[in-house]
Amino acid sequence: MLVRVRPECFERPLPPLDVQAALTEKTALPLSWPKQWMVAAAVPGSVGLLPPDKLASIPDKLDIGGQTYKLAARDADAQGNLELKDLGAVRDGKFASEQTAYCFAPLEADRDGTLVVNCSGDWWMLWYLDGNLVYSTLANGNGTNPKKLAAHSWSAALTKGKHVLTAVVRSGSQGWSVMSLGAIIDKPIDELRKEQIDPKAPLPPTKAAPVTFDLRDAPAAVLAARLRSARIRRAELDKIVASLPGTLEAAAAARWLKLLGGAKGN
Repeated sequence: MLVRVRPECFERPLPPLDVQAALTEKTALPLSWPKQWMVAAAVPGSVGLLPPDKLASIPDKLDIGGQTYKLAARDADAQGNLELKDLGAVRDGKFASEQTAYCFAPLEADRDGTLVVNCSGDWWMLWYLDGNLVYSTLANGNGTNPKKLAAHSWSAALTKGKHVLTAVVRSGSQGWSVMSLGAIIDKPIDELRKEQIDPKAPLPPTKAAPVTFDLRDAPAAVLAARLRSARIRRAELDKIVASLPGTLEAAAAARWLKLLGGAKGN
């Protein structure tokens, strides 16, 4: 995809944080980070993603695209890596990309604070906390070695009590996995933003990937693949247009929707 998801909680993000280093330096406090996940897979890439309200609790099964997927327990390794490739389908002798896995885990906090997470996926991932989208790499994929834990960093407000983490992971062409580590900082996220970012300073310019909508010269196979990918993620495109008006991301999403014959907003 050629758009970047930028949830409201990331309008003024905290700088990337190495969670393991923060734990070692005791600038962050440990959480009982999930070692076991409840996983439903492998959902074909042609099926759209579930809406966020379906990801706020841990179900016994998921009904998606006319199929029922039962959740099964799956353990992450000592490095926090949850391997999924063996759950995937093989087509024409090759591992099939863009299969989707829904990975759920409970998370409990003993205090209010800010959840900080490092994560990496092979190859696309979305993260939800209690059914709220908090991070996405649908725009450009993981972008680096999927076994590099600190490839991505996100943060969100966390209250004392029980929560549900959901990682939605789409497979790459050769692998399928997600790894993560989280901790809690004993301060509200708004306070951390004030400490680390001048609230009066303008946001840095968005470093969006170059977008080209003139596909007339693209090979037929390339055009078909791009439109297929956009069609699968139509719900995300609609959400970007609605929630990020006036941004480059919204404009890019609206143009893809127009190509699909159903533009909304811009």
